[in-house]
Amino acid sequence: MRIAIANAKGGVGKTTIAQYLCHALVRDGKRVTLLDADPQYSATLWDRIANLSNETLPFNVRAASGDELAAIRTTPGEWLVIDAPPTHAGLKTALDMADFVIVPTTESPVDLQQAWATVNAAGRTPAAVLLNRVETNTVAFRQAMHALETQDTPRFDTIVPKRQEIKTSFGHRPTKLWEYGLVLHELRRAVGR
Repeated sequence: MRIAIANAKGGVGKTTIAQYLCHALVRDGKRVTLLDADPQYSATLWDRIANLSNETLPFNVRAASGDELAAIRTTPGEWLVIDAPPTHAGLKTALDMADFVIVPTTESPVDLQQAWATVNAAGRTPAAVLLNRVETNTVAFRQAMHALETQDTPRFDTIVPKRQEIKTSFGHRPTKLWEYGLVLHELRRAVGR
């Protein structure tokens, strides 16, 4: 199973979602590889810092340029989580090779516009928006929810609020999954696994 975490806009939490989703999958007994295709290689840096802190991640993290994505193969039963690059051919390759695309966005109108563009770019690959790092008690959040409903945009029911514990987890092995465990539950329902 290949899951791409993708948005044509950076700064929406793709790497964090990829990390927490991989941890949720491991806790669910799955073999997982996180493929770091974002040119900033933040997932790879997260892995290195965790290793230096003796918090070794329970899954493989593999850096891959956009050009290398098409050659990646999975073994039966393995889950491949792709931290996709935000633009160019690498994004298209990640979308094309995925079995499902998670499109993270905040409640910002700019982020939402790029989320819609990414859902459209996914083409026939099933995709759903994940509201991530949001403040649910704001006008912006209510407007975002209304816009997603008006556009009949596929989205996760789970909403991940902004949390300091998640923001500061970079380079650490998370001890709590927060809402990302619920995201995995919804994802598994969507892909039939």
